[in-house]
Amino acid sequence: SHWNTKICTQLDIWAERDASWISHQRLATVDTSRELWNVTPEFVIELRSRSDRRTRLDQKMREWTGNGVQLGWLIDPYDRTVTVYKPGTEPVILADPETIAGEGPVDGFVLDLAPVWS
Repeated sequence: SHWNTKICTQLDIWAERDASWISHQRLATVDTSRELWNVTPEFVIELRSRSDRRTRLDQKMREWTGNGVQLGWLIDPYDRTVTVYKPGTEPVILADPETIAGEGPVDGFVLDLAPVWS
């Protein structure tokens, strides 16, 4: 979707060197004989489409953070919310934020949500 493109473009500009969102420290610990795509990313963005049920996406994000993801954002362009997921804590819902700042594995990245909401 056009929303995906707007989000990915901002991520690409911020970190062209690390498109997979797996930090270099994390990669150093990976057994190189295994496929790289078996590594859990440290940061996940899930963008809700009209056909996605919120409950299913919430469950999916909780599974991600239970399996090694350090930070997850569930972006819902239909109700203009971003739900922030972190391991061991309840998700936090941000209503109609203009921007959202990364932390942990994406510390320093700020996503401008204006293009997503428009």
